[in-house]
Amino acid sequence: MVADLALASHSVSSLTLSDASLLAPVLESHTPSAIICHAFILPHLLELIYESSERQIGHTIILVGDPSPQAMASVASNIKIFNFADLEREGNKVEKILSTLPSEWNLTSFNDRSRSCMLTFSLSEPSDVFTTSFYKTESGHIQGAQLTHENLTAGVAAVRALLPPSSALSSLDTIASAHSMSTAYGRAIAYTAIYEGTSFASIPSSELFHVDESWYSPHLRNDSELIICR
Repeated sequence: MVADLALASHSVSSLTLSDASLLAPVLESHTPSAIICHAFILPHLLELIYESSERQIGHTIILVGDPSPQAMASVASNIKIFNFADLEREGNKVEKILSTLPSEWNLTSFNDRSRSCMLTFSLSEPSDVFTTSFYKTESGHIQGAQLTHENLTAGVAAVRALLPPSSALSSLDTIASAHSMSTAYGRAIAYTAIYEGTSFASIPSSELFHVDESWYSPHLRNDSELIICR
């Protein structure tokens, strides 16, 4: 959620997947500037990259948590690996400049320590694309829905309308969600909790990627959200 909001606040749209089986086709059709995922996903992610037709393209992968030594040993020279916690610490030292002018920016240049740490972002407009959510239809076709900042704001308003207006929410309350954060509704619930200043929790069934799953199974049932930044 931290990465989601940080990227959106600077008009950097993300790609999210509602199903683990979408990872390979989305990587094939949309070359990302960076991939943010949990560390235990790294072996499967590397396998997909190495088997793809664009395996020579360099990738930047940002990991939440610590990967295994075996996974790190299999990282090719054209793939850069960064730790999310390290980037957070470095981000506190970076001078940030907000600009109303459009600017080209991607996570790769931000992570490159050899470059300037002065960042220029463009302010977001309500009509800017917040994220593109990929999902699979009942017929098996892959589709992507572009959601704008207006869409997500409307989602928060709709979720709030479902709650009793007579009962004000406080920091003592917790909003629990059974919906994946890779879906528009799951995000709307989480952002409603932020807007109302409550705690937020999700239940295990809402996860896409599970750490105890076999990554080599043809039918992946997986645990946390994977964000591919454009």
